[in-house]
Amino acid sequence: MTNQLLTSFLEIYTLSNNIGKWSKDNFTNNPPRLYRLQAIEALMKALQINCSYQEFQYGEFLLGQNQLVQSELITKIKKSYPILFQTINTEEKKQIDGQFMFEILFSYRMQLQKLTSVKDSVLEYSENNRYPILIIDTINNKLQSDIKAIDNILEYLINPNQINITKQELIEKYNYPVGDLDEIDSDWI
Repeated sequence: MTNQLLTSFLEIYTLSNNIGKWSKDNFTNNPPRLYRLQAIEALMKALQINCSYQEFQYGEFLLGQNQLVQSELITKIKKSYPILFQTINTEEKKQIDGQFMFEILFSYRMQLQKLTSVKDSVLEYSENNRYPILIIDTINNKLQSDIKAIDNILEYLINPNQINITKQELIEKYNYPVGDLDEIDSDWI
């Protein structure tokens, strides 16, 4: 569920990077964007994230997080990036600002999403023109483990209490959109 929120936000960001203009009204005539926006809205409600899309982008929902969240956050970072903790003293470990971490990592992740999805904008190419695509794929494949590590930290910050709700509950209680997103995307092309 948390992964879906992150994925939907990143996907819609690659389609429309002006988050201030995200709205159902603005996306009414664009079913792929509208579906993703409705999914984001439902998932944020289910995860009890009560803020605008822009506030979410800056991690403002994390202001005032508790010490337990900090402790788990440190564990997640240490697991993915143990080298960092060789230079951080004990007092610094206790003072990690989750909101700032989210804001910086999410901003970086949004830019990575734009870079790693460049290939998606090339629908067709000839055999003679495959080399740029192969180069992009090679670079993107090298980034995947680091992207996953960043996503794990972001997902934890989004949902530190590990709230888990079934898709049926999302649909019934939070108005999660019904339909096949792949089909909606393919119909739009």
